[in-house]
Amino acid sequence: MQRRTFIGGILSGLLYESAFAADPVPAMQETPLLADKVKSGALPPVAQRIPGQPRIVRRFAGDDGPGRQGGQLDMLISSTRETALMTVYSYTRLIVYDDRFKLHPDILESYDVSEGRIFTLRLRAGHKWSDGHPFTTADFRFFWEDVVNNRELSPSGPPVELLVDDQPPTVEIVDERTIRYGWQRPNPYFLGSSGNRVDDLGRS
Repeated sequence: MQRRTFIGGILSGLLYESAFAADPVPAMQETPLLADKVKSGALPPVAQRIPGQPRIVRRFAGDDGPGRQGGQLDMLISSTRETALMTVYSYTRLIVYDDRFKLHPDILESYDVSEGRIFTLRLRAGHKWSDGHPFTTADFRFFWEDVVNNRELSPSGPPVELLVDDQPPTVEIVDERTIRYGWQRPNPYFLGSSGNRVDDLGRS
């Protein structure tokens, strides 16, 4: 199976914080690492690679401002397949905590929670995989139907965060940007857990 990387949110060194539809999107700066690829035509300009309403960071933890590209990352790992370090390479989340432990939509444009058991997730328009294909709820459908519920790939079934009283959710694809998960009882573990990662989506 071919691995896709989720890169739709790369904003040339800009990090994301809360941004509303009315907020003006600041001028984008091309990532120096990708400048030659853009110049050669291998990649489109940054303005064509970002979502229509990207999430913009306006406040940084510790007031240090945005980070600087480059440098060296030293790690001590126990094996070559240390999956716990995936977030070091690509911190791609549907919903993220800020430094004050408040949840914010990240890849999501918004989300609604009803009765603690019905979760409606709406994706931002314009996110793409590394191969240029759109990131849509079709990828969630693939993950749910062909990975999580495939006994050969997932012999234990859905992860525990997706179970309430050992029962999986109902999964409804509303449209290409909206998906809804529902349980008979509240699921306090669904948001803010490993269940909202997209690292394992998009395998083909």
